[in-house]
Amino acid sequence: MKKTLILLFALVLCNASFAQKKNLKNADEAFDAFAFKSAAKLYKEALTAGQDSTLHVLSRLGDCYYKNSQVDSASFWYAKAINKYPNIKADYIWKNVQSLRGMGEFRKANELLVEFKDKKGEASCEMDFEFVNLEKLLDTTTAEAKKIKIRNLSLNTKYSDFGGFELKDKLYFSSSRTRALPSDKYVWNEEPYLNILEADIKRSNDKIKFEEVSPITSVSINLDSEHEGTLAITKDGNTIYFTRNDVAESERSHDVRGTSNLNLYRAIRVDKIWREVEKLDLNVEGHSTGHPALSPDEKTLYFVSDRPHPEAMGETDIYKVEIYGNGQFGPVINLGDKVNTVHREMFPFVAKDSTLYFSSDGHTTGLLDIFKSDILKETLVNERKNLGAKFNSLRDDFAFFINEDGKSGYFSSNRAGGIGGDDIYSFVIGEECNQIVSGITKSCNITDITDTEPLSNVVVVLVDESGTEIARTTSNDKGEYMFENLECNKTFNITGSKEKYINASEVFNSTSENGFRINQDLCLNPVEIKIDRILFDFDKATITAVSQLELDKLVRIMNDYENMKIAIESHTDLRGSRAYNENLSIERAESTYNYLVNIGKIDASRLTRQGFGECLPLIRCGNYCDERRPNLNRCTDDQRDQNRRSVFRITNPNDIQAVKIYNFLDDNNKP
Repeated sequence: MKKTLILLFALVLCNASFAQKKNLKNADEAFDAFAFKSAAKLYKEALTAGQDSTLHVLSRLGDCYYKNSQVDSASFWYAKAINKYPNIKADYIWKNVQSLRGMGEFRKANELLVEFKDKKGEASCEMDFEFVNLEKLLDTTTAEAKKIKIRNLSLNTKYSDFGGFELKDKLYFSSSRTRALPSDKYVWNEEPYLNILEADIKRSNDKIKFEEVSPITSVSINLDSEHEGTLAITKDGNTIYFTRNDVAESERSHDVRGTSNLNLYRAIRVDKIWREVEKLDLNVEGHSTGHPALSPDEKTLYFVSDRPHPEAMGETDIYKVEIYGNGQFGPVINLGDKVNTVHREMFPFVAKDSTLYFSSDGHTTGLLDIFKSDILKETLVNERKNLGAKFNSLRDDFAFFINEDGKSGYFSSNRAGGIGGDDIYSFVIGEECNQIVSGITKSCNITDITDTEPLSNVVVVLVDESGTEIARTTSNDKGEYMFENLECNKTFNITGSKEKYINASEVFNSTSENGFRINQDLCLNPVEIKIDRILFDFDKATITAVSQLELDKLVRIMNDYENMKIAIESHTDLRGSRAYNENLSIERAESTYNYLVNIGKIDASRLTRQGFGECLPLIRCGNYCDERRPNLNRCTDDQRDQNRRSVFRITNPNDIQAVKIYNFLDDNNKP
């Protein structure tokens, strides 16, 4: 029996080991085929208690997620590999630095950079080392950032949409929306293949609409099982340069957003149809060439490549060639170290003023960031500059395009809050525009529109349209408050709060006029609802006809605010014994409660009642609750009237928002 058990145990171990090796082999094959989502799943299946610490598996898992910009998961696996293997290659430390930056973990990223600095000579390429003040780089409150207005385009889908290029009131872009069948999914990220689409642009004031979205018309572009996108079109609209991922030519495959096995093509528009598609002789077999851009005079073509070149610097560099009159090209020239780094430089675009825009994951906030350079101009200043907020985020930001006005355009990003894998954003760069909002916080009687007075020490909070708190202050002794430096053309919410008051909240819009002052008062309602005194017949708990009208006001308010809950508190004056007054106040509170429930039809669960007798007077003019205080044994009729009262207190003020002020003196508002 013992030998049998040992044999069975050995067979189980053997089968498990075989299964693990098979999973690992399948995972490696999927990884080599750039099927990173499938590879990640297979690597996880290969993990066991003994295998989960292998450097190969841990680093490959990190790479699978890093390739798809899933930085949280990438950092998790890179960290496990780094902690387990102190002698790990510096490349993986750098990738984890970038992942941490993409997560917003700037402190941890800078700490890891120290370790990278010590090991960077062991990296596959001599990566630059730099501490970047990422919080400052992404600060959206700077004067420069406030000039930039960005919008997620309405044409974005749950799929990838990127690379906006505007020409003659049309937007051209890449999208995977047109091939949503399961069989048409690309193994890299399990999304459909990319096509080149176009849309009509309709502008109205500062708003943009996109209509008639469809693939460009061609029998030779937007082929099955091939990515196509990242394009440049001549100003006459008749020549297009575009990137194609020639999967059929090799076992290698890669996303057109990436860098492997890409080739440049050119086509001519004839009778509104793109024809004469040709593969350019600029392409190098076994290497990638893509992401085209044209100079303002259209005599120079810029592109991205990982080709072998005497001046090649990093994973991908930006190059240029002269376009001859016969359509042929001159020598390939690397743009040099003023643009290219040991990292990835991609997505070039040249503006009308010859400013070069491009994306790079060198010296960034995490993944790809958008940079600009004046290297193409006749100027001594040609250092690359990170565009910062709001163009750049913690994730990939790329495919920058700016119109000839130099103030509007598009860029793409997979930043948080988007619609799909990648989204296209429009932007407008305006002049600095700041405004002021100020006002008075007031105590407002809910039952009388004319009964208001300034309310001090109110906490006032300003929130933007995304729900992010911008600033807070406290109103002064005159109820005054003020916020400065509000962005123009934005929607804001302002809230005032104070103990024993219902929060007041108002939404307002800033205008387009710099320096404009917005007045926005805030009306806070006391939790005690003021209505005229509830009168009872002498020595009775019967509500008079006049007081019934007052209670009807309360009924109307509670009907308008169905979640409002009220505590009924009844008080008497000093006449009569303490016990008698306590019983009388209880009876009057009960009588008021019954009227609201039986006549007003208010749900009983929304009401409580309590009688306090003579013990909580507003004015102490006698010996209350059997007190023995000299010289306090006489009350005037007016003082007795004030002490003999009913109070209606809102018990759930935090659940009540934006209470309106009633004008019960108006005939149209009579209960």
